[in-house]
Amino acid sequence: MKPRCRGQALLVRYADDYVCAFQFQEDAQRFYRAVPRRLGRFGLQVAPEKTRLMRFSRFHPGLRRRFGFLGFELNWSRDRRGELRVMKRTARKKLQAAKRRLKGWIRANRHLPGRVFIQELNRRLVGHYNYFGLRSNEQGLGSYHIFAIRCAFK
Repeated sequence: MKPRCRGQALLVRYADDYVCAFQFQEDAQRFYRAVPRRLGRFGLQVAPEKTRLMRFSRFHPGLRRRFGFLGFELNWSRDRRGELRVMKRTARKKLQAAKRRLKGWIRANRHLPGRVFIQELNRRLVGHYNYFGLRSNEQGLGSYHIFAIRCAFK
């Protein structure tokens, strides 16, 4: 598909999820029409609820123009220096689900001795931080950290 594009094209893939970016709208539309046929050859289908064509440009930033990928919400926004950047934050649903799982684990394991409980809690926190720990995601990480402390030390 890339050799047929008039402008630049980019594919970001992880396991069975991917995001495609195109410089020109015509290239994106042609790709959007071709993907179902191409995947059909291998017995695969496109999930219509996860597939869409949208404008995602630094020249037209805004919170309405955001999308989710691998548990993150991505959108264009200004950083602390005022420069436009793609900001990534934990998707709301993923953050809520992670908090529910953590709360359930804390309730089920409060009987553990203090040192063991803290070690296991830290393992969970570090795992969350390692996955979601990105430069523009301080708010989501802070929210998760405060939630963990409040639940653990009621």
